[in-house]
Amino acid sequence: MVSYGNHAGSAGPFREGKATTFEGGLREPFIARWPGKIPKGKVCHELAATIDVLPTLARLAGAELPANRVIDGRDIWPLMSAQPRARTPHEVYYYYWGRELQALRSGQWKLHLPHSYTTPIRQGQTAHPARW
Repeated sequence: MVSYGNHAGSAGPFREGKATTFEGGLREPFIARWPGKIPKGKVCHELAATIDVLPTLARLAGAELPANRVIDGRDIWPLMSAQPRARTPHEVYYYYWGRELQALRSGQWKLHLPHSYTTPIRQGQTAHPARW
């Protein structure tokens, strides 16, 4: 069941939806096109995330990442360009909601930690500032 009911679309076979760290809230399509660089019609099922876009684009542009801070993302060009045997660059991927660690993924395994679940704000209710 999705917390937002039918107002949030469908997560298909996945649990929950938007604003959760369950699969239904995290799995999103990513479509990339670059003729001659990214092959047509390829589908990748490896783990990648929006945090990986910056390091990937920096590499493609020949730019260096800042050395004075930690960049959590990784270069996913091997995945995007469908290189043979390309695997996710993330040994472990951490799922946070705000500052709260809610889950970890490694390979085919995902561990969900006990946490307070968020629910949609209904008319007449106020948000909990600690959760935003």
